[in-house]
Amino acid sequence: MDALSEVKNTRPFIISRSSYPGFGHYAGHWTGDINSSWDDMKQSITDIINFNLFGIPLVGADICGFHHDTTVELCSRWIQLGAFYPFSRNHNGQYMKDQDPAALGLHVILSAKQSLITRYYLLPYLYSLFWKAHINGETVVRPLFFEYPSDDNTYAIDTQFLWGAALLILPVLKEKNNQVYVYLPKDMWYDFYNKTAILSKGSYFFITAPAHTIPLLVRGGYILPTQIPAVTTTLSRQNHFELIVATKNNQATGFLFFDDGESLDAWKNKLYNKVQFKLENTTFSSVVEMNGYINDKFVLQNITVLGIKQGPTSSQVNGIPFNSYYFNKTEQVI
Repeated sequence: MDALSEVKNTRPFIISRSSYPGFGHYAGHWTGDINSSWDDMKQSITDIINFNLFGIPLVGADICGFHHDTTVELCSRWIQLGAFYPFSRNHNGQYMKDQDPAALGLHVILSAKQSLITRYYLLPYLYSLFWKAHINGETVVRPLFFEYPSDDNTYAIDTQFLWGAALLILPVLKEKNNQVYVYLPKDMWYDFYNKTAILSKGSYFFITAPAHTIPLLVRGGYILPTQIPAVTTTLSRQNHFELIVATKNNQATGFLFFDDGESLDAWKNKLYNKVQFKLENTTFSSVVEMNGYINDKFVLQNITVLGIKQGPTSSQVNGIPFNSYYFNKTEQVI
């Protein structure tokens, strides 16, 4: 790592199959040569959760498997899951059938396109989680029991996982399934796609999972920073930001960390931006804690607030009347 940093003068990117205590400070990990099977896809969730507990947050499995030939349905569902591995890579054995999306046809292409665009849309949230992992040693991927330690039902769940505290990923892990049977701890949840609210008392639910879609739920009480996606991360970073505000009792909190993504010691040299967001009753506020990364693309374009039962009669931005908002009564969204 030190040699690459000196030669490139940018952050090194190192991925290794072997690891040791403290390894996560220097590099990321992939879980080795797994089989193209539904069981191995399921097991990969346990792997990425465990390695986050070991202090290696940048981790992922070979999407669609490494040994043996994959199938169209398996690869389609695995790409949906793999888009939410912190380290996301499709990797194949030398003598196996090609398994890139184009080689497997339109079904896999559509799954890859939708899930990867969603990943790119959520990259500011994911990047902010990696900053917290770097500074505080927190997990990026975490099991449900991390957030709900008093709920015994969460302890054995290894088929669902969270990005941070706020985004719940519910992959399809069985053949010929168009729904998932999941446990939702007692909380307010929102469907990522259609904004529908689910108030769970600690219950099991059937969640619809169309062929090209991985179910995602946003946890109430949290604010997720997002960015309009493009076809590369370089282009995405030039787009404006958006916020998803998932209310719980009319409140929510969140934050954004953002820098140039390349410079060494950006944190130590304060060459970054850090913004705290807060919704309290009818007031949304942001506090800029650091503005060390000067970028004219750093613009907040849109705020989507979920769980609003009654639209506002008026609104202001920095004390100035503002009417460029839309209230969807059916979805309960502003």
